[in-house]
Amino acid sequence: MTKKENKRNIILDAAFTLFMKKGYAKVKVIDIAENAGIGKGTIYEYFKSKDDILMELVISYVKKEFVEIREKTEKLATFREKLIALIDFEFDFLMRYGPHLPEFKQYIFDKDIGFSKELVEAISDIVRLEYSNLSNIIKSGMESGEVRKDLDVPMAVHHISTTITSFIMLSSIDPSCEEVALLYNGTDKGYLRKYTSEEVYNLIMNGLHS
Repeated sequence: MTKKENKRNIILDAAFTLFMKKGYAKVKVIDIAENAGIGKGTIYEYFKSKDDILMELVISYVKKEFVEIREKTEKLATFREKLIALIDFEFDFLMRYGPHLPEFKQYIFDKDIGFSKELVEAISDIVRLEYSNLSNIIKSGMESGEVRKDLDVPMAVHHISTTITSFIMLSSIDPSCEEVALLYNGTDKGYLRKYTSEEVYNLIMNGLHS
């Protein structure tokens, strides 16, 4: 790694840490510079703006993770192993990025920001990668006989994806929150505990059958 590449990565790491801690909107370029231990002017030698840094993070951090989980699942033997590995990844991913996803979504689709089209395309690439990976996992299960062959793959992809996301988002909520407890009649706070990948897998596969 060259000195320039190393400095670029230091800036990205510093920005990533701050974005996850404070949220994108509350972070200024000077904050990133201070966290990276460099001058503000140095930031602009590598990136045009804070938006440019976010774009690079989406590509170098987030997309890289989805490529890595695809490569990992492709090496696993069974549908069960593949899906549980994917659920593990989704759990970890959303627990890390989840708190700021609404803010990023609002930013991405803000039509007043010219940069948003590029960012939307980058996010779209990641979504396509995520859905393609899940689709391939389901198809491998159909081929091995672990999943029924008449399954509607796109529908299954959507169902599994939303199920995983829902469980993770619920698991990240503080069960002591009174407003949240009221949603569950103030009784079953255990529902908001952190679920395991195995439990989510079993619900996806077995549903509500007795």
